[in-house]
Parts: sequence; structure tokens; C-alpha cells
Amino acid sequence: MMQKHRDITQSRIEQFKDKENLKNRKLLFPKELEKIEISSWPAPDRVPFSEAIKHLDDFKPIKVGDKLDGPIWSTHWIRFAATIPAEWEGDEVFLIFDFGGEVLVWSESGTPLQGLNGQTGEDRRTDFRITKKAKGGESVLLFLECACNELFGNSEWVVGPSAPRETREYNIKEAKLAVLDQQCWKLLWDFTVIADIAKHLDAEKSVECAEALRVANLMVNQINLDDKSTWAKGLDTAARFFKRLSPSSSSSSRDFDDEEDDQEKFQFHLTAVGHCHIDTAWLWPYAETRRKAGRSWSTQLRLIEDYDSYKFVCSQMQQWEWLREDYPDLFQQLKERVADGHVIPIGGTWVEMDCNIPSGESLCRQFLYGQNFMQKHFGKRTEIFWLPDTFGYAAQLPQLMLQAGIKYFLTQKLSWNQINKFPHNTFVWEGLDGSKVLTHFPPADTYCSHANVHDVNKSQTNFKDKDRSSSALLVFGHGDGGGGPNPNMLEMLTRLKPSIAHLPSIEFADPLKMFKHIEKNDQHKLASWVGELYFEYHRATYTTQAKNKLYNRKLELLLRDLEIVLSVLSLTKVDVDPSFYDQQEIDRLWKLLLLNQFHDVIPGTSIGCVYEDSTNHYQDIQKSASSLLSKALGRLSGVQQEHQEKGIFCFNSLSFPVSSVVEIDVSEIEIEGLQKNSDQTKTLAFVSVPALNGTVLSAQQITAPLVGSLSLVRLEKGFVLENDLISVSITNDGWIDHLIHKPTGRDSVSPQSLLNRFVIFDDHPLYWDAWDVDIYHLEKRYDVGRAESIEVIEEGPLRVALRQVVKLSATSTLTQTISLSLGDPHVVFDTQVDWDEAHKFLKVEFPLDVRSSEARYEIPFGFVSRPTHFNTTWDLARFEVCGHRWADLSEYDFGVALFNDCKYGFSTRNNVLTLSLLRAPKYPDEKADIGSHQFKYALMPHSGSLQQASVVQRAILFNNPIKIIAAQSASNDQNLEIAKRPFIETDQAAVIVETLKRSEEDEKTFVVRLYESFGGSARTTIRFGFPVSQVRETNLLEDILEGSDPLPLSGPDSSSTNVSFR
Repeated sequence: MMQKHRDITQSRIEQFKDKENLKNRKLLFPKELEKIEISSWPAPDRVPFSEAIKHLDDFKPIKVGDKLDGPIWSTHWIRFAATIPAEWEGDEVFLIFDFGGEVLVWSESGTPLQGLNGQTGEDRRTDFRITKKAKGGESVLLFLECACNELFGNSEWVVGPSAPRETREYNIKEAKLAVLDQQCWKLLWDFTVIADIAKHLDAEKSVECAEALRVANLMVNQINLDDKSTWAKGLDTAARFFKRLSPSSSSSSRDFDDEEDDQEKFQFHLTAVGHCHIDTAWLWPYAETRRKAGRSWSTQLRLIEDYDSYKFVCSQMQQWEWLREDYPDLFQQLKERVADGHVIPIGGTWVEMDCNIPSGESLCRQFLYGQNFMQKHFGKRTEIFWLPDTFGYAAQLPQLMLQAGIKYFLTQKLSWNQINKFPHNTFVWEGLDGSKVLTHFPPADTYCSHANVHDVNKSQTNFKDKDRSSSALLVFGHGDGGGGPNPNMLEMLTRLKPSIAHLPSIEFADPLKMFKHIEKNDQHKLASWVGELYFEYHRATYTTQAKNKLYNRKLELLLRDLEIVLSVLSLTKVDVDPSFYDQQEIDRLWKLLLLNQFHDVIPGTSIGCVYEDSTNHYQDIQKSASSLLSKALGRLSGVQQEHQEKGIFCFNSLSFPVSSVVEIDVSEIEIEGLQKNSDQTKTLAFVSVPALNGTVLSAQQITAPLVGSLSLVRLEKGFVLENDLISVSITNDGWIDHLIHKPTGRDSVSPQSLLNRFVIFDDHPLYWDAWDVDIYHLEKRYDVGRAESIEVIEEGPLRVALRQVVKLSATSTLTQTISLSLGDPHVVFDTQVDWDEAHKFLKVEFPLDVRSSEARYEIPFGFVSRPTHFNTTWDLARFEVCGHRWADLSEYDFGVALFNDCKYGFSTRNNVLTLSLLRAPKYPDEKADIGSHQFKYALMPHSGSLQQASVVQRAILFNNPIKIIAAQSASNDQNLEIAKRPFIETDQAAVIVETLKRSEEDEKTFVVRLYESFGGSARTTIRFGFPVSQVRETNLLEDILEGSDPLPLSGPDSSSTNVSFR
């Protein structure tokens, strides 16, 4: 009889199932064969199987205990040969292999079979089944591709990952054949599930919990692990327990297709789906991720063979593409399993991207390339946006999802929130424009569930919307570093699948089935969440790895301009060779950019070699796209040219006219009589260019008399830079003590304050070094002192400028040019920083004479308002926020906007607008941000609202100035009547032309993407500067909207149409 000491009994039960007892490998694999032949070849790189077998003569014999020579990230191919003993006839035979790293098992013929890894802990997997039923005497020949890295690369974990170890020894720990004892295997999982029911159900309220404790204890008493004859009795006890705990067979496994009777309708229901979240890069480089996909997904095919009801979802079409390139046979096998419903492609995007930093157009391309890949290879798109591990979700995403044919959204990252617990698991997320998507956070609070009783029970007890829905998703499988579900998880879920009282009913099914069930039965009851899903963690990802973020911003714009110019060229030059628009190369460049927007790359949270990869990718994009753009601009300038004299071609890719000072590279064209910049490498000129068009200007036109005033005055206390719109007073210390908006006479500087003050904060987050900045960093600040030197470097007539040098610390220096140009309403700060710090955070502050409870920040395709106070914990949590090209602090009829060309971290507390500049974390990349940085920001006082003051347009222009090249000779096929019009223009300032590109399907059809930027409704007339035969509205996948008619064309040339934005 069990004594009534629950805690002691529970501990006894846990002890019985540990690795020294029931989980003992000697019990599970009682027969072993160590008489094997293994030989190894240290490959020069990550070479494919086809290359490895060419080197069979180079394979050298090795044995258990031998070291695999080679550095971290190296690869060794091992040939494993053995003969199954004749006496093992009928046995289930496994390979057992462990060298401490990751392994892909290959067949003799070159088929990838399964992944292994020598990780310690639950995600360890060192066994591969060779045969379910051995004949005895057969030969075994396998090849093992051994990667000298673990699931999580080569980093050690303390609180978050460290920098990778420079050295790591890998040894052959195990290499043998073994026989699995099926009786012991069954006993292990029967006992484990019963013991976990006793451990995790409510002992005070659950009869089932008490019964499980009694039965588990009884099994301990019944089973003598040294005497197999006692095992059957334990198995019988377990079988009787499961039978008693389950309802009648007629209702033992409810799914969403069942009619719910009174007994079943209140039971919580879990849809269980296997998943292998593989970070596309993180603590390992991209090249290793390609192999992780092969290891992980081949493993899932083996599970599907053994567990017929098992469903496995795979996201990230980039990883599917890699699989198609590297493992074509495996890709074909997976496609077959897609067809029969066991494998479910999901997600709808190219990678699981960051959703804070990418531009709106980048987000569109993620969906476009992702959904197109699915349609091409699987014959269907997904309706589920699958993004479990990203660090916050922009408010515009619901509209983009719907535009991409997606109705449902899954994530769980907000369960990590640092301060406020998110109040829902299933809810309706409403975006910036009112678009609504059904959203689900799996209540187990993980995308890597172990599929045990704890996670199944937590899915029910932790579900926050029980009064509105009784359905949830359990996403199980080892993730981040790959691996995915394993047999242990399927064994536990198989035992829990029959409806056990006080636990959810479980069904293996496509997540789409769950979403559709909730949509049909529960959505009308669900709560709504309006606006961004701000993640109260990982706020430093807006700033870390600054060079990556600069590349990202610049290349997003470069690819945009390239597509616009190529489209314009195609539309204005009827005889242009269609191949001039190199769609294949443009797709390649976009996919490279999208790849590096993965949620551990662009946020700055990967190891150093990932940023070596991304820099190479960025430079590839820059070189190719710049070359294509230069050629296209040259061709376009020939269309515009009316004369042969020397001049420049100015192209404005923006949808509004621009007049501004531009820089002309003296290597392109030398024009006398114009101001040059301080180092004499650029000539300055003031030009005016129509919306989305180019203009050829002769030297005479460029040097025409200027209109407007510009001055720089030296005073005893400093300098005054002034034009017709603003006056900037700069002290000899380098700080701004007055910023006057001349039309109103108002000073933007808060009394007794100074603008452009640099501040360094101590930056020691509690947990994740590259990811986090914690709120207490604000308590320990160091105000940077006065400039060491300040001098005048440009004195007009087009631009005036000062240069200051600021010693930030003993090891870091900032050099900044502060300039004001003719006609500009903003002062520009062109900044270069030599940065060599450890755990410091550099920001620049602007205490403004503006009072508002909210500041506004640009996000993809719009803007959001966020509090400037800490009234509530929800306000406090947003002490650091993400913005794109601008932030604005305004009160009635006056405000100040802050522009930038590559920064994303902001904060506004009371009246102090702050831009985050640089960090210096040490893990996982100990060299993160160390080095030289170049960036620009600008400050613009304005009257009226940000909309009235053209803040959006000014920020766009600040990031994407007029393109200048030397004008080419007049083209023989020029069409000046077409060429001199704006190619696309709108009559509403709020409406921005974001994109002009060739259609995905038809080289004679072009796509224009526009958005309303002021935060309201708009109706605009779009005028095209080229012949138009038909205009249709599409979604972002370029599908014609169902039931829509062509938009009516109007105007003199039938080249205008009207569009409404809501």
C-alpha cells in the first residue's frame, strides 16, 4: 500500500524514470555490436555527397575515442560499415553514433536519411533506425556527414549565448549497431506519461492526478528492471489506467468535424502540429542552415512513416528553395508528403523576417516571393502568416496580410513580455487601416513544445480566452537550431490523444482547420487588439549592428529606384530590348536583401561570421544594382537630351516635384563657377525636377542666378547658419542653443536647454546582450562634453557648414558636419564616429520647446502615435521604440521633426526627442559595432501639423535625393513629348508612389504601388506620362481583385484614373 507522502512518492517516481533507471540506454538497447569499420575524410569545406564519394581513397580508418581533426565549422565525412549479426534476425536495428556535433546520415546511394546530434539534453538524438526487422547477416553501409558544430553553433550559454568558442574538440564517442527493446520502449513512455499526469495536474482538485500517482508508484513496485518477466505486469497496469481515464470509445478523440454533444462541447481542444523552427542564421552561418534543413526535414519523413496521423508544418520558402537546390531527392519526397497532407508548407513569406526594420515594400516582397514559391511548387498558397519568433509586429501588417491572401496569424513572442502580460491568446488584430486578421498565440508559450503533459496541460490552464473559445494550437518540436519533433514527442502525444479527463482533447491536424473552426464558431466573441503588437523585450535590436541597418536602408532604396528607372525606360522607349529589364537578376537581388531581413540578422543578434556573410551579400546587391541603374539612367538621359552640349541628367524617383541642392561628382562632370564641397570632390548645384521624371540641364542652366538667401555669421559665442526658412545658432561648444522657425519666429529649443547633445549610457542588460536594453540604463548616463574643435568648412552660396570634432571617450571620437542648404527647412548633421567601446549606448538628444502627450513615428506604409510619458506600465514598457525615416513631436500648430538615413531606435520622454545611434554589445558577436560609422540625421521645425508641413515628403527626400549623372548624347529613338511629362503623379500630397515595377507574369504589364501616408482617407487622380490601355486594382500578389472592373480612364490622352484610399 502506498504511504501518504505525495512529495516523497513523486520524487521516487521521477528517480525511477531517469537515465540511470528506466531511461538507461543499456535497457533500451540491450544488444550492441561494436565490431564495425569506420573511416574519415576531413573535407576542405561543406561539400555535397557527390563530391565526398569521389574521395573514398582519402578516407582513413578511425575508431571510437579518436579525435576529428579540424577547426570549428569544419566537416568530416565518415564511412560506416558493419554486418548485422545473424542472431539479430527479426530485431529492430539502429545505428548509434555520437561525436558531439551534428550529423546527416546518407544512404550508400546518396539519399539523405536522418539527422543526428550530440547535444546534451532533450534535443539529443544519436540513433538512426536501419531496419524494423532484420534478416540477419545483411551488410550495412552508410555515410555520415559530420558538422563540427552543435545545434546552437559553438556558443556557450550562461544567460543567453556567448560569443562562439574559438576551439572545440570533437571525438568519436559512440559508433555501433544496437537493437531496440520494444517492450522497454513502450514501458518507458507509458510510465513517463502516467508519472507526468501525477506531477502536472492539480493534486488538490484532480482525481486523475491522484490515481496517476498511485498507478505510477504501483508500477515502480511491480517492475524489476533486472527481470524482464516483471515488465508485462507494469505494462498491463498502465493499459488499465489509460482505459479507465479515457471516456468511452465513441467519444475518445473529438475533432473539429465532430458534432459536439453536451458531454464534449466544454472540453478544451488542442490541435497538435510538429514544427522545426530553424533560424535562417543566428549562432551559425547561412551555409550551415542549408544543412540544418536537410538534417531536420529528412528526420520528419522518418517520423511520418512511423506515425501516420502526424502533421508537420514548414515555413520559410528560402529554406525550401535551399532544400530544392541542395537535396533535390529530399525535396521531391517532401512534395509528395505535401500532396498527401502530412507536410504543410506555411507562413507565406520568403523568410521569417523582422517586422520592425524592413520597409513596407520589403514586407510586400516577403509575401510576394513566399506565396509565389508556394504556388509554383505546391500548387497553392497559404492562408496563415506563421511568425513565432520575431521581436514585435508593425501595425500595418494586418492590411499586408490580407493583401497577400492571408487571413490568419500565428506568433507567440509576446508571451516573453518583460513588464505587461499580453491579455489574449486568441483575438482579432486590427491594423492601421482597420484591416482585421484572426490571431492566435499558442498558450503553451512556445513554438518548441516538448509535447509532454506539462505543455498539454499548460495549453489549457494558461489560455486567456476560455470565455470566448475552447481551441488552441500546440506547436511541438525542437527548434531554433533545428531538429524538430522526435519519436519521444509522438509517443507521449499518442498516449494523450484519447480524451483524458482534465486534459484537452488532442488532434493532429493542419493549423488551418483550427483557424477556420475558430473563425466559424468563435470569432464573433473574440476581443480585438488595435495597433502594433509591441514586444516588451529586445528593444536594442533597433540599433545593434548599425552597418547592417545602413546597408538595408540604402539597398531598399536602390532596388526601388532600379525598378522605377527600368520601368520608365521600358514605357518610354518602345524599341528597348526587353532583356534590358533583367527580371531574373532583380529577383536574385531582392531575395538576397530579404534573406538578410531574417529576424536574427537585421536586428543584429547573430554571431560575427553571419555579418561577414551579410556584408558580402549587401556588397553584391550594391555592385549589381548600381551597375544596372547607371546603365538605365544613361539610356534614359539620352531620351531626354535635346542638344549635344555638356550637362547633367537629374532623375527624381519620387512622386512629388523636388527642388534642392544636389552634389555632382567632379569625376562625372566638371562645371566651373559653382560651389564645391569642403574636400573639392563634389560640385553643388540647385536643381528642380518634376515628379517621377528626369531633367537634362546644361551648364548654363545649372549656373543660373539663385533665388533665396543663405548665410553663415561668426559671432563671439559661436555661429549662426540661416536661410529664408530657419536660423540655427550653434555655440562654440558645438551645441544648438537656438533653432528659429522664421515664418513663425518661434524657437524650437526648450529654455535653458541645448540641442544635439550626445549622451553615453551604461548598457548592461540582464539577459540578452545584443538584444536588450533595460530601462535602468536611463539612470546611468554620461553627458558628452564640448567639441574639441569647431570650424567653418563651407560658406555658400548653396550650402554653409561647420565641422566639429567631439571626443566621446578615451577610445571613441565623433566628427560631424552641421550644414544648412539654400531652401531647406532643416539643418543636417552628417556624422562619422570611430567607435571602440564595451557595453555603452550612444544617443543624441533634442530637448524641444514643444509639449505633447504623444510623439509620432514612421512605420512601414504609415505612422503610429506613442506616449511621451510613463503613466501606465504599458507606457513605461515603451521606453525605446522603433521608427523609420522620421519622428515628430508636435503640439497645436507647431512641431519639430527628426529625420535620419539609417537609424531605427527612438525615444521621447516629455519634451526630449532622442535618436539612438550606436551600441557596443559583446555577445554573441564580440566585435559588434566596433569600427567606423557614417550616418546622417536632420532637424526640421515646422508650423501646422506634420501633414501640413510635408514631414513625410521631406523625410523621403532626405533618404532618397535626386540622382545625378553626366547627360549622354541624344538618343535616336527619343520621344520628348512623353519624356518631359511626370511618368506618374498624383494630385494628393498624402498619396505616395512607393513602387513601379514590371508585373510578375507579363513583361508588358506594370505594377504601381501607392499608399496614403497622412493617416486618413484620400481620393486621388493618378496621371500617367505614358500610353495606358487598361488600369486594374490588384492585391500585393498582383492578382486582379475579384469582381472588380477596370478603372475608368479620363483626361486628354485617356491616361488618368481615380483611386480611393480608406
